[in-house]
Amino acid sequence: MKNKQLISVQRYQLQSLLQVGTPKKQISELINTSVSTVYREIFRNKGKRGYTAVYAQEECDLRKERYKGKRKLTPAMERKIKEHLITDQWSPQQICGQAKLQGFSMVSHERIYELIRKDKADG
Repeated sequence: MKNKQLISVQRYQLQSLLQVGTPKKQISELINTSVSTVYREIFRNKGKRGYTAVYAQEECDLRKERYKGKRKLTPAMERKIKEHLITDQWSPQQICGQAKLQGFSMVSHERIYELIRKDKADG
C-alpha cells in the first residue's frame, strides 16, 4: 500500500466507512492505501461537522490551485528575506506567515532555511 493522495471515489468510501464506525486500519485496507494516509486525510480535511467527502475534495482542489507552479526565489524576494532575518530577527516561519497575510508570493520556510545554510557555507 502506498502513502499517496486519495481520489474522490476513495474519499466517498472513507466517509461511508467512518460513518458506520469502521476502524481506520481496516479502512486503509479496504480503500487500498496506508493507515497514515487515512489519518492525514481525516486530519487535514475534516470540517466542523466531521469528515465529508465533498468538503475534503473542495479543500484538496483549493490547495492544488494555491500551490500551482513552482515558486522561485527571485532576487527581490531574497533581499526581503535577508532584511527580515537580519534587521527584524524573524524566523523563516514568520517571514512566510507575514507574506501570506499580506498576499505576497513567497517560497517555503524550508527553502529559506536552505538559503541560510548556503549563505553560512559561503561565508
